[in-house]
Amino acid sequence: MSSEQVAKTLMQRDQILVMRHADAPGYSDPLGFRLGDCSTQRNLGDAGRTQAKAIGLWLAQGLQKTASERQIYSSPWCRCEETARLLQLGPVRSEPVWGSFFERPQEEGRFRQGAKQFLKERYAARVAGPNNPAMIVVTHQINLTSLIGSWVNVGEMVVLRFNAQGEVISHQRLAPIPY
Repeated sequence: MSSEQVAKTLMQRDQILVMRHADAPGYSDPLGFRLGDCSTQRNLGDAGRTQAKAIGLWLAQGLQKTASERQIYSSPWCRCEETARLLQLGPVRSEPVWGSFFERPQEEGRFRQGAKQFLKERYAARVAGPNNPAMIVVTHQINLTSLIGSWVNVGEMVVLRFNAQGEVISHQRLAPIPY
């Protein structure tokens, strides 16, 4: 799918782009990490910053031709927020529902319910509103795996199609963007 095709797809009320954050060396977060304190978290490395910028440039090629408005959401983890900012597609809104439950796998059900509610609300807003801004979410591998049932690599993007109840009904992986 080209960046123009992605942009046109994202203008539909039942489509959203969800991506895993860019490359952040290591595995999980250190013990005792705290949200809001990036010095305690696993963060993007230089390759991740380069990757996020390349993805943003690729997305912007299509979005500039089709979208006058964009909504960018991010997990409150620093690596996700930095990825979202480096895309340079617009203001980033922190959205706690997209935070990682990796260290608390028992919270997967709560995440799935929260994601469903998030999508349901966005669907309703798009139906009621005069336009359909492109929506992009930057989140974590475990969240995407929970929604689509398979592993997602760093910087990988997936277009989710969802219904009015916020249920994901299909997905399409996008080819990796070289960086």
